[in-house]
Amino acid sequence: MSEPMESQFESPDDIIEIVDEQPQELVPAAPQGPQLPLEEVNLAEDLDPEELKEIAEKVLKDYALDLESCSAREEQKKTYLSLFYQSDKAENPPWDGASEESIPVLTEAINQFQSRSYKAFFPNRQFLAAMPSGESNAEARERSERVAAHMNFQLGVKDRNYKRIKNQMFMACALHGNDFTKVYFDHLKRRVVIERVREQDLIVPYHVGPVSIEELERKTQVKFCSVNNTKILKKMGFYSESAMPYTGIEDIASSQDVVDEQQGIDDTNPYQESDHQALVLEQHCLLDLDDDGIGEPYIVWVCKQSRKVLRIQIRYEVDEYGAPTKGKEPLEYFTHYQFLPNPDGFLGFGFGFLLAKINLALNKLTRMFIDSGELSTVGNLTYLISDALGIPGDKFELKMGKGIKIPRAVDDIKKHFMKLDFQGPNPAIQASITYLQEVAQRLSSSSDIMAGQPDKVYQPQALLSMLEQGLQLYSSVQEFMGHSMEDELQKVYRLNAKYLQSEEYFSDGDKQIQVTKEDYQDDFRIVPIFDPKYATRSQKLAKAQAEMEFIMQFPLTAQNPQSLYLAGKRYLEALDAEGIDELLPPPQIPQPARIDDQNLENAYFIAPPDKRPLFDVFPDQDHVKHIEQIDKFIAQFLDKAEAMEIPLMGDEPKKKEGKQETGKVGTAGDPGVKRLVQSMSTEQKEEIIANLLRHRAMHLSIMFGQLNGA
Repeated sequence: MSEPMESQFESPDDIIEIVDEQPQELVPAAPQGPQLPLEEVNLAEDLDPEELKEIAEKVLKDYALDLESCSAREEQKKTYLSLFYQSDKAENPPWDGASEESIPVLTEAINQFQSRSYKAFFPNRQFLAAMPSGESNAEARERSERVAAHMNFQLGVKDRNYKRIKNQMFMACALHGNDFTKVYFDHLKRRVVIERVREQDLIVPYHVGPVSIEELERKTQVKFCSVNNTKILKKMGFYSESAMPYTGIEDIASSQDVVDEQQGIDDTNPYQESDHQALVLEQHCLLDLDDDGIGEPYIVWVCKQSRKVLRIQIRYEVDEYGAPTKGKEPLEYFTHYQFLPNPDGFLGFGFGFLLAKINLALNKLTRMFIDSGELSTVGNLTYLISDALGIPGDKFELKMGKGIKIPRAVDDIKKHFMKLDFQGPNPAIQASITYLQEVAQRLSSSSDIMAGQPDKVYQPQALLSMLEQGLQLYSSVQEFMGHSMEDELQKVYRLNAKYLQSEEYFSDGDKQIQVTKEDYQDDFRIVPIFDPKYATRSQKLAKAQAEMEFIMQFPLTAQNPQSLYLAGKRYLEALDAEGIDELLPPPQIPQPARIDDQNLENAYFIAPPDKRPLFDVFPDQDHVKHIEQIDKFIAQFLDKAEAMEIPLMGDEPKKKEGKQETGKVGTAGDPGVKRLVQSMSTEQKEEIIANLLRHRAMHLSIMFGQLNGA
């Protein structure tokens, strides 16, 4: 029986000390749940209440300063909004019931721009394209077609609001001069969202100079939402707490009163007085949360009523491990659409700024013209009667066909009776109205010709030239709007690249297309498909017809199926034809054949073009053998072309009595081809040799790439 082992521990405390000294990695860690990506984390939950209070007060203070800087512009809006809604009233009417007419100069200009712009940006279901920004090869072109088809489906079909908010944006831009969209990924709905933001709902420091929206370090979106919705967001973990009902009025834009009046909304609206509405400020700003003295880009949500922070979120890119990338460069969510750029400020100008004073003057002159016409008609039926005539009563009415007895002599009537005589409208008023209307039409490019109602008959070419000149303003504005839309589409592309599922299927006509996350590489630029120079259907049709005539008459394209197909497709698109793919199927382009026998390829190089098939070099061919055969053929061709025999087309070189004859390509030759070679000039032989050398270079380049691991 063995002796018991002597214990090295004198007491239980020694055992505890030894366990405490063990390396920590030997202790198994408790399992943790899945962690959210850093851009989905609400950082407000990890900050102490005092720091959150300081952040909320800073956000509210900056917002109040920015709101005050925009107050004068808001007052200007009230004037042209009343003109747009045709609710402008005379300040001092000459009598009750005087004219209140308002000429819709501003309204007509905005409606014309909006209708033309929508058709220019969305001519059909394919309104955007993907352009490779790097190397353009066959693989990149195929990916670009898939990406463009997917984004056309995503925005034009799947998102039912995209075209609707663009239609609203065109009208708002023409009226106010500015409109905005915000592109972001909704982590709760798990999809990309494009949201329209009105100018009055995006508060920026207006005193800054002509800067881009990316250069603004602070911008605040005013968001009215239901209190119940904030409770849902709190329950889902997006907000740290729900918002309180908003009871103030100072944050509502003063110009909103004009809009509310036209929509029949007043202060007694029961919905406005209830506890349904909350005001949340979403401020994109810089915060120094790590106390390094440098502000980093964040988004802060603050309830205006409770003055509390609801959420804080990063506004920069991170990698899959949560580490910042690109030096914490701010991500821009907003896209700025301008009508006319402001050379001295951030916000642009619209027709409201350009036409408001002219429209006011037109309204005033028109009312004077109508009132003077009414006075000259109705006022001239008014008369004055003296009491000396002795007619009793205060009222005197003439009755047609009846005599009136008076106590005085008839000769006294002329002395005691006077009919008022008001002159008609002053011709200068009519001339002024005509002049101002012409000025307004030139400013807004909304003449009778642009409206499709010419005042006389014009020659077609002259009419098109006048249309082209009249569309210069629209073309310029639409082109710069196209740049803004390109920036917006690029934001959607970036979010698709980051959040798209591994693969997604969608339909494009009769085709089922699959797009993957790998298709969204960082080498494409998404651009809208539109040409502002051809905003009318007649212009597009004339252009497409001219293109087709050129393609059919030009010698290099008259027999080219691909050129004819593209010209025909553009013509049908200009006609707004339906089912173009069914009416005009794409041509079947022959694929290059693979020929492993270089001797046969050599024969094709000598053959006439109409007898020569389409062939190419393939990576897995025996390039060394092909190069040797080409070199041997060229040497024979230069030295003794008159003795060389060419294989029959489609036949392998045959052996004569069991062995191949040296010095010749083959013994079973085609006499016609042999005679052709013998009859060739020096220039023809040099051209054949040049084609052979180009073919040899293709074999050599592929072989070189394979040897170097390309």
